[in-house]
Amino acid sequence: MNKNGILVIIIYCMIFSSSLLGDNEKTKLNEEMIDSLNVLSKKFPERAIRFSRDLLSKLDPNESGHYEHRIHNTLGEIYLDLGMFAQAMSSFTDAKVIQERLGKKSPWIVLNIGNVYYQQEKYIKAREKYHESLDIFNSFSKNRPNQITGRKVCLSNLGRIEVKIKNYDKALGYFKEALSIAANTTQYKAFKKSVKQDKVLYPGQARGVAEQHYLISSLYAVWGQYNLSLKEAQKTNEILKVIINKSGLQMQNPIIQNANLLMGKNYSLQTKINTFLKNNELALEQSRMA
Repeated sequence: MNKNGILVIIIYCMIFSSSLLGDNEKTKLNEEMIDSLNVLSKKFPERAIRFSRDLLSKLDPNESGHYEHRIHNTLGEIYLDLGMFAQAMSSFTDAKVIQERLGKKSPWIVLNIGNVYYQQEKYIKAREKYHESLDIFNSFSKNRPNQITGRKVCLSNLGRIEVKIKNYDKALGYFKEALSIAANTTQYKAFKKSVKQDKVLYPGQARGVAEQHYLISSLYAVWGQYNLSLKEAQKTNEILKVIINKSGLQMQNPIIQNANLLMGKNYSLQTKINTFLKNNELALEQSRMA
């Protein structure tokens, strides 16, 4: 049995044992429960919702709220994936209130609230939340975990909004700033150096840079600047091929799976452009690759 199968069994056992607790008995949460919830949320969202509610109903009254806000945030992400926007907004709002009660800033939760508005096509409200989240990330020390990732995600999301409302110049500015942040990290510089030594370090960071090139390529495509789009798409391909072919990671590794998914999207984009440009043989080849 593989590791994922064992983990799912462990999760089921946790859910079963949790259900045996009396209604008045409280549960002391721990990292293993949260990790199990996160795994369950990707594979079995309906069960994850039940597990989340069960955990929340049995919270230890002495619990500080550290785990409570994470459960609400995970619930919100599940609801958002399921298109249940009202429930998602309620869960994210609860998570934000708990964080603020603890005296902590919550940029990721604010960003998720923006994601709800984005999915509802309420782009002005989404933009406000992305800016609010970006301001918080900018106030953090550069040494703080996820500060760089947070800024990159906020800028990318702001760019996506500008694409939707056809402000292409502004979108390009956001995407290029996000690319600059991702490409100038110590990890990505180490990746580039390692490739020259025929090994691959930090493939996940490199995949993030490839995605930024893909976003710029997609923007140029809808903008009608096809040659620029193809140049960015080629940069995406070059990074992803290194990750997939030289990292030594197994195909079931999430980094490889995500790289393959992005590669397929990138080839599909190139196919559409080359079909439009009547580069039919190249378009056919790229269609097969996709």
